[in-house]
Amino acid sequence: MLLLFVSAAWGSAFPLMKSLIDEPLSMSVTDLLAERYTIAAVVLFLIRPRSLRGLARGTWSRGIVLGVMFGVGQTMQAFALDDLSSAVSGFAVGCNVVMTPVLALILFRVRVPKRIWFGVALALCGVAIFALMKGDGVRFAPWRSA
Repeated sequence: MLLLFVSAAWGSAFPLMKSLIDEPLSMSVTDLLAERYTIAAVVLFLIRPRSLRGLARGTWSRGIVLGVMFGVGQTMQAFALDDLSSAVSGFAVGCNVVMTPVLALILFRVRVPKRIWFGVALALCGVAIFALMKGDGVRFAPWRSA
């Protein structure tokens, strides 16, 4: 049930972000992301205030590099919402679930268990249905009349 709730909350973020970016009196993409992740960081710090104590210097440096990469990716995704519908953007981002084990197999020769492939297939079906059922930006929808 928790996974279903998180998935619904995550999926609903795409139309919300698009409307926040597209509104005439909207916030800038960078302001929106800064507020979103600042709130998340404050909440996590309030829940686990001692979680950052004792981290090694290497952990901090890797965390900073990965955080910058994540921030650039999130910013690019948010800017892409200007040109893509929220359903197509959600589909593209949701494909990360599909591509991660595929890339792990190809690039790192990691043996991917069958249960992960089942999850990949399920995720691919879910994001495809999400994108196609909305019909936003998708021309192929065989169940709809022309």
